[in-house]
Amino acid sequence: VITYLLKLGLIDRVEKSVVPVDKVFFRSMLDELALAIGPIASVLIEDEVQDLGYDVSSFPSYLVTELVDRLAAEIRREEKKAIFIKNMVNMIRAKGYAKA
Repeated sequence: VITYLLKLGLIDRVEKSVVPVDKVFFRSMLDELALAIGPIASVLIEDEVQDLGYDVSSFPSYLVTELVDRLAAEIRREEKKAIFIKNMVNMIRAKGYAKA
């Protein structure tokens, strides 16, 4: 249906550039998560990124809040979870990923 509508000129193709999350952000995320849950943090990040259908090298910034939510759900202690979320929100804003 979409192909047919494109051929008829009734709809236009829209290209959206996807901004990937950078390595510095992932390193900071790893450090924050490790403070909350320990050395398993890197495995959890990789698993959640893969569950979302990506790898760390090409993870889109528009999914970063979903990733943070999933990782925060793995933190059992509420005070550590709150600190992780607060710090990640600050990093997301600083990187400009909230707009993506």
